[in-house]
Amino acid sequence: MVQGVDSCVNYVSHDEADGVRLLKSKYKIQAAGLRMTYFMTHRYDPAQHCMVFHLDYSKQSDLDDSVGYWFAQPRGPAACRVFYSTECKLRGWVPAPVYNVLTKKALSQATTWVSTEALKEWSLTQRGGSPSQRLVRFVSDVRSSLLQPPLAGSRPGLISRGGRAAVNFVGAIRNSQKVLPPMI
Repeated sequence: MVQGVDSCVNYVSHDEADGVRLLKSKYKIQAAGLRMTYFMTHRYDPAQHCMVFHLDYSKQSDLDDSVGYWFAQPRGPAACRVFYSTECKLRGWVPAPVYNVLTKKALSQATTWVSTEALKEWSLTQRGGSPSQRLVRFVSDVRSSLLQPPLAGSRPGLISRGGRAAVNFVGAIRNSQKVLPPMI
């Protein structure tokens, strides 16, 4: 998915405590005419929507160091905000202008695939699925739009405006379904 990555091969993959997944991968990349091989350790925590990574210090890499993280902040069933941070140190001295070009190119290549792949995934979910899956998605979307806090400067959502009426309505339905004892 990332332009400039010639290969990425996992050489360690196992689950750790609390659902965290450990992956170690060998990368071969090319950027601005340079070819590099390096080894990374990734810890993916799906419960926290986060993956942290750093160089695998037990192996010899063409990079001096590399650390960072990806974090996806859910914004509803069909949206999230993605945060990415990385710091990389190349081996040896590199002129500042070359380093700046490499950094900008690497940032662009490391992040532009996110939008493309997210749109592909969204398109697949919109087209496919059984009627029951589409119904679940519809109900989930409606629920999210009703419960979502209003954006600054916008009108409050339905639940915010008519919260008490909604609670009363649901309460009335619940009460009408209770079986009352017979009156004598």
